[in-house]
Amino acid sequence: LGTLTGTQWDGTLPLALDGEYFWRLDVNGFSGVQTGDVWSFDIAPIDIDPSHLEFAFPENSPIPSRSLQLDAPIPTQWTANTDDTPWLSLTETSGTTGSTLVVHFDSSGLAPGTHGGFITLTSGTDTWKFPVTLDIIALDVTVMISDPAREGVVYGINHADPETHFSHLLRIDGATGLVTGAI
Repeated sequence: LGTLTGTQWDGTLPLALDGEYFWRLDVNGFSGVQTGDVWSFDIAPIDIDPSHLEFAFPENSPIPSRSLQLDAPIPTQWTANTDDTPWLSLTETSGTTGSTLVVHFDSSGLAPGTHGGFITLTSGTDTWKFPVTLDIIALDVTVMISDPAREGVVYGINHADPETHFSHLLRIDGATGLVTGAI
């Protein structure tokens, strides 16, 4: 990057996986240069797609599993756990890049509101947290219609947010009243 003057930098850098980068800010004033501290950051050795998971579902409804693609320029071993986030689980807890990590959700018992958690990944000496956000929406079913073609199935509209008009179509078991699907 080199030496820059001014109060901001709008450039970009080609950051490489598993790279370590350093920077320092020096103050150039009337009495000379005051050398600043050296700061650094690491880039994870594995590229994860998507880069985060963020979902919103009605309370007590099943949430579909999601897949994460883990890649790197060379085959790289990884391990993963959800120890700090009990409403998440993983199909596999270790593997090699070029693979898929399947994430499962269990929203039972979660109160309406925003729940944040992490999948902790480790590769070699690097450990990082992959963010997961789950918004549990309180049930507010405004319309219910039975399905004459499917005995015991009722569909409902869960209208949750008056500001965004965000809603879900629910499939409800007519005998138990449990939500069996949401889109």
